[in-house]
Amino acid sequence: MAKVIRNFIDQELCKVFTNYALQQRFDNFKPYGKTPPGIDTHAVYRDDYTEAILRTKRSDVERSLNKKLFDSYSFYIVYENGKELTSHIDRDVCEISLSIHAGHLYGDSYQGSLWPIFFDNHPHLLDVGDAVLYSGPTERHWREPFEGIYQVQLMLHYVTDKKSAPHKQKNPIKSYSYA
Repeated sequence: MAKVIRNFIDQELCKVFTNYALQQRFDNFKPYGKTPPGIDTHAVYRDDYTEAILRTKRSDVERSLNKKLFDSYSFYIVYENGKELTSHIDRDVCEISLSIHAGHLYGDSYQGSLWPIFFDNHPHLLDVGDAVLYSGPTERHWREPFEGIYQVQLMLHYVTDKKSAPHKQKNPIKSYSYA
């Protein structure tokens, strides 16, 4: 099912979000965890900014899939040189997932192209603003070691059954989106 959606997020929003994520990386570092990419990688679960993007983009994903979806959670990560994403499948609360390339700096000496994410041994290249839509619990995915300086990835996760969502929304507004 892995499907690339070009220009899923506006370039200006990507630029603003990338600046935000990098500022947070330097001012409010939060370690990813013990498994690769490791404790020296900045990653944030359910950030207020990314939760707003999760809610705002839900209707676009629903139209793309022709399904009613419920918010699960958002997550972002700042990959730096040498970091990788080990081969894995996601938890059930990542039933419908998007990985979005928000921004990068590859450096003058970098000779490669965009940093691919692999699904079923097939590389998918995402430019800034592009997303890959996939089923987290059923599609094994990974990234090889990163050769650039940084890349910011935003993940949005949804479920098709409201009872499967890992949390209740803090905001009393049940459902909304912007045109």
